[in-house]
Amino acid sequence: MKEKTKKVLIQSLPVILISLLTMAVLIYAWQEPSQSPPQENVFAPINVGDTPQFKSGALGVGGIIYGYSNAFFDGNVGIGTTTTEAKLHIKATNTTTAPFRVDDATNRSRFYIQPGTGNVGIGTTTPQYALGVVGNIYATGRILSSSDIRLKENVSEIKDALEKILKLQGVNFYWKGSGEKSIGLIAQEVEKIFPEVINTDNSGMKSIDYGRLTAVLIEGIKEQQKEIDSLKQEVEKLKVQIKGQ
Repeated sequence: MKEKTKKVLIQSLPVILISLLTMAVLIYAWQEPSQSPPQENVFAPINVGDTPQFKSGALGVGGIIYGYSNAFFDGNVGIGTTTTEAKLHIKATNTTTAPFRVDDATNRSRFYIQPGTGNVGIGTTTPQYALGVVGNIYATGRILSSSDIRLKENVSEIKDALEKILKLQGVNFYWKGSGEKSIGLIAQEVEKIFPEVINTDNSGMKSIDYGRLTAVLIEGIKEQQKEIDSLKQEVEKLKVQIKGQ
């Protein structure tokens, strides 16, 4: 009996070796499927090649994801949260690191927003402007505004600047909500004199472009200086008259 069994195994050995070799070749030459399984009765495998693949359900990843090409998502994307409230919802779980950062080639952190994607809010979920910030803004660099003559037309001098400046009323006040004390102007009062520096948002709230008032102040100082120079000349004339008497 043992001799018979050994003989059968010896006869079957080539078949076993050929089967193992065939399986090895098939595994080595395996290619990802070109479409999902029929009737969607099993999960479609993740595409490991360079062919795009669409996944309609959720995809959970517990480790680090490295991307070398484009990524497209039909629904919301959440980082640090499973309850997304926007197309991209980032929830910081570690306050010692920034929740979002983009580095350029020189390793300087930068953040770009493509125009036309809507308003961006920091500290607010209902921004009224391209960038709405509730809170203080701190910058170590310059904050620049477009002012090239090539962007302007129908340029004219500001007339009666000093007279208009004298109509402005600087005030002390406290912000509602925070109770923080501050100083400034009242937008509704400034609008009567300089409507060009006032903006009204969709909710009717008014804001002042204090930077543009600089041009008015400059012209006001120049007018005041002319009056001072004129008075100096009058004083000199009076001095000469007094000495001649």
